[in-house]
Amino acid sequence: MKKSVLLLLGTVMTGMAWGQAARIVIENSGATDPYFVWNPDPRAAQNGGAYLVIDNPADNAITYLGANTTGNFRSEAAQNKIRWNIGNYAVGLPNSYVVNWGNQANVGFPLTVDFTVAPVGTGSFVLSTYSYYPYLTTSPYGGAVAPANGWNNTLYMADANVTHMNDYTTGLPNNSDQAVDRFWIIDTKEAGWAYAASPTVDLTFDYANTDVQGGNVITAGVAGTALDAQRFNTGTNKWGDVLFPGCATCWVGGATVSQVNSVTVGGANFFKAWTLTNRSQPLPVELTSFKGICENNNVKLIWSTATETNSAFFTVEKSRDLTTWEAVGTVNAAGNSISQQNYALVDELSDGLAYYRLTQTDNNGDVRVHDMISASCDGTNGTEIVTTWDDGTNVSVMVSSTIDVVHDVILMDMQGKTMGSKPKQTMVNGMTTISFSKENLSTGIYVFKLQNSTQVLQRKVMVY
Repeated sequence: MKKSVLLLLGTVMTGMAWGQAARIVIENSGATDPYFVWNPDPRAAQNGGAYLVIDNPADNAITYLGANTTGNFRSEAAQNKIRWNIGNYAVGLPNSYVVNWGNQANVGFPLTVDFTVAPVGTGSFVLSTYSYYPYLTTSPYGGAVAPANGWNNTLYMADANVTHMNDYTTGLPNNSDQAVDRFWIIDTKEAGWAYAASPTVDLTFDYANTDVQGGNVITAGVAGTALDAQRFNTGTNKWGDVLFPGCATCWVGGATVSQVNSVTVGGANFFKAWTLTNRSQPLPVELTSFKGICENNNVKLIWSTATETNSAFFTVEKSRDLTTWEAVGTVNAAGNSISQQNYALVDELSDGLAYYRLTQTDNNGDVRVHDMISASCDGTNGTEIVTTWDDGTNVSVMVSSTIDVVHDVILMDMQGKTMGSKPKQTMVNGMTTISFSKENLSTGIYVFKLQNSTQVLQRKVMVY
């Protein structure tokens, strides 16, 4: 159990008193601002965690005199928390709560919580933040992360109760290089102090530019990458089931500290773990299905989305050879939705087997290409090899099918010797890719063979 204690190291605090109407008044006028500091060791065995309890619900319970530059509260471990007993005081809107976080390098980066809709019931906001730094082997806290890997949030995300950094649309693993190397905890549901219903708030995240380490795709600074905030949904185990798209001025790059503002969240969408991610990666649509069926001798394309944010329209494109694509038509999107949306479009010029792909355009003009399928109304229920390739690590074959069908997949050399096999592989309605490692393959030409009781397909592949 965490202890409600205050650990104070650093310069002296002024105007400090304890009681429900008391305030902490911090004089930020020196070269280094006064600050509270907790044990920054993230290891549970060395740091059981502690709360700094602010028992005054007013937004001026922490008052800052002068500009914050080096940070007044240094949490730097998920278990080092401020518990601000706000209760339902926020009925007296507007209220603006500010915590001037700081780091080991004496850089301050405030978190601002502006209430727009009051909470239901009584409760506390429980706040903390931490970065990559305490987890490094070069920190004094027994970390195991090599300094070159500080960008990789998966190596220290567990303390925020985050289980992955995957792209929510495709599920592709570890998009840490698209996120800042810091997590924020903003918890309205911590046991013992949980609200019956979370308030609606506007959040402003300041972050130190050093929280974008080398190894990231995103960059920091005045001309850095524009970022948005995301929170991790522990119910669905996803980032991005709801996005918080920023406006043109909602990201502000600075020389030392940058900012993401105007992040509105509330109610059932309020979860505790937050980070900041590349505004353009990923796009705000979660596609759950895309298929083609035959209806009245025409191919009907059907797709569904689980969530959409800022989506403008969908375009269905068609190809005979996977090289040249032409638009079949467009369908307006829902714009913003957290419930399933269903769409359909008929290809009135369908004739024989064709390939279809779905693209989505959002209101900012950004485009993402989603799934590709094959479909036909000629009754052939065709399965064919689309292409083969060597990507440097594996050799792969892509198979198109208008039905679910099972094939044995064999990789042979030109003399017919089996170099690898994968029996009973299901080729789904659409596109299926099967890969073999090229570790034991010499440079030359090989053959993919797909066979079952009714069909044999072959295609050559060049291994470099």
